[in-house]
Amino acid sequence: MHSLKTNQAESAAILDTGKALPSVVTIRKPVVIHILWDGDIGGIQRIVKNVFLDYVDSPMRHVAVVANRFGSIIGPEPERFCLNLKNGFDVFALLRFFSLLKSFPGAVCVYHTDAPIFRFFAPAHVSILYMEHGCTAVRKKFLRFNQFLGRRFFGRVERFICISRHIQSVFAADYPRFSSKTLVLNNPVTMEFSVPRSAPHQPATIGFIGRFSPEKGPVEFIQCARILSRKIPKLRCVMVGDGPMLGSCIDYSKRLGIDISFKGKSKNVACELDEMDVVVVPSFKDAFNMVLVEAMARGVPTVAYATGAIPEIITNNQTGLLVPCGALRSLVRAVLRVLFDIPLYAKLSLNGFNHAGEHFNLRAYRKKWDDLALALPPRL
Repeated sequence: MHSLKTNQAESAAILDTGKALPSVVTIRKPVVIHILWDGDIGGIQRIVKNVFLDYVDSPMRHVAVVANRFGSIIGPEPERFCLNLKNGFDVFALLRFFSLLKSFPGAVCVYHTDAPIFRFFAPAHVSILYMEHGCTAVRKKFLRFNQFLGRRFFGRVERFICISRHIQSVFAADYPRFSSKTLVLNNPVTMEFSVPRSAPHQPATIGFIGRFSPEKGPVEFIQCARILSRKIPKLRCVMVGDGPMLGSCIDYSKRLGIDISFKGKSKNVACELDEMDVVVVPSFKDAFNMVLVEAMARGVPTVAYATGAIPEIITNNQTGLLVPCGALRSLVRAVLRVLFDIPLYAKLSLNGFNHAGEHFNLRAYRKKWDDLALALPPRL
């Protein structure tokens, strides 16, 4: 991060010689390049955009590079570049990346993707941070090959920023040699906070927000909604998101005769949460669940399977309710508890709201990240 220091040294030299300062002094901000696989809507893309690209007061200049293609979140705007990567070993995309780096001397590269070509040929003249969102730590396919790339690439990485202690432990188990370089920084809430709630609406609404893929448990939510709808005839059920299982989930709900509102992708998750009384998270795997902390920030009580990093977010019976992973009947009973026990509902809403404000604060996260990036040694 030497560009800022260089400008400060030049200014000091001018003062020492007694020369007058120019009327306009331009201090170049250190550049941070965020490398993603693509720009489609997703947790990683939302974090990069909301935390870094929209950070107008940052002491650094944040740039996005999408390897594969632009998407609905990281689109073709100023300081956003697309390499048109055809596959994980596209040499031409790598050359385009190296050419781009020449425009940003002394930049810090933050890897949010584990595309093999970028790990195998990591640039030697930049500082590297690796944001472990869970893709590498939980990937068992081609494990030996990934470990080979890891040993080669991870030795070049200054710090590994893990989004949860769960991911830190999984990463350290696969790569014990680099465990001392890991640091846990939980993803922050990037939306506006609302207020705690005292009771659910009548009729009540339960909701699912997430990717329609097996590990997120959308079928579990539909089965849960089926049982709950029999016990609460006017209950409203909403599912927000997209993914490979969306079509099959719509067909499944119709076969079961359940009235579920499928809303598809949403660019305003806060508005979706405001319509829900309980957020249900039946994930079977979870590196870190942003929906949970966002629900807390909007005052919505949560019920979830105790898997992955979710127990790091929810304290059972205090900031939400946890049930054993895969225990559908327990999930149903937990939702019923929240909806019909009004003092419990108010307690979970208030505690969750305060917990999100204290532990998932955007300003505090940015400060920690800025301190880390600015402290990196310069590379020439």
